[in-house]
This record gives sequence, structure tokens and C-alpha cells, in this order.
Amino acid sequence: MSLSRSIANSYITLCEEGNDPKVVANSVATFLKENNLISLQKNILDNVEMIEKEKENYNSLNIRSAFPLTAHTTKEIAEGLCGENKVKHRVEEDKKLIAGFVARYRGVEWDASMQGVVSRLRQLLKEQ
Repeated sequence: MSLSRSIANSYITLCEEGNDPKVVANSVATFLKENNLISLQKNILDNVEMIEKEKENYNSLNIRSAFPLTAHTTKEIAEGLCGENKVKHRVEEDKKLIAGFVARYRGVEWDASMQGVVSRLRQLLKEQ
């Protein structure tokens, strides 16, 4: 992990622990100046944005579906996979799936696509 990313992670952690973001930012700026690392400032800011986007994506339900999904179907998938229907979600149409959907939430992927079913069936047949 790069120094910029480590500092960005530390900044985010300190803010999530309830510290005032302005105070933390001032402390980081002081640290950078004292250690002649001010040139890292833009990279640190870029990493903070990237980490926040990664966290948002991680905590969102991402669904790839062979066909457009209705609001009701999306709600059912969210309730079934996440235990709630109010989770932030994104649905993307993916014609390569042929049928079904693939969903990812908090690092876990559920493959309910035709490709996934065929792949699992093929694996089962190889094992026998």
C-alpha cells in the first residue's frame, strides 16, 4: 500500500471514529509539512475519494441482469440477498447473461444467471 493511500485510510478512520474532519485535515497537513511530504497532498485527496467510492460500492447492491428489472423484482432481490429492501442499489443490463442475474453485495456474489447454473451443473458432472 502506498504512503498516500495509508494516510488517506488513517484520515478516514479518524473521521469515522468521530473526530472533526477539519481538525484531522489540519493534523495531516501539519504532518505533511513537518515531514517534507506536501507533494503527496493531491494523491492523498484522490485516495480519500477513491476509498469513499469503494466503500459506497461495497455497501451497495450491484445487480447485472439479462433483462430490465421491475422495481418489485429489484426489491425482492434486495430483501432476499441483503435482508432489507432499502439498501442502495444499481441495476445494469448485461445481455451476455442470457437469463437471470448476478448480484454483488458486501463482497459476496450470487450468480443466478443461466451461465452460472450451467457452470455449476458442469462442475457437478465433472465431480461424479
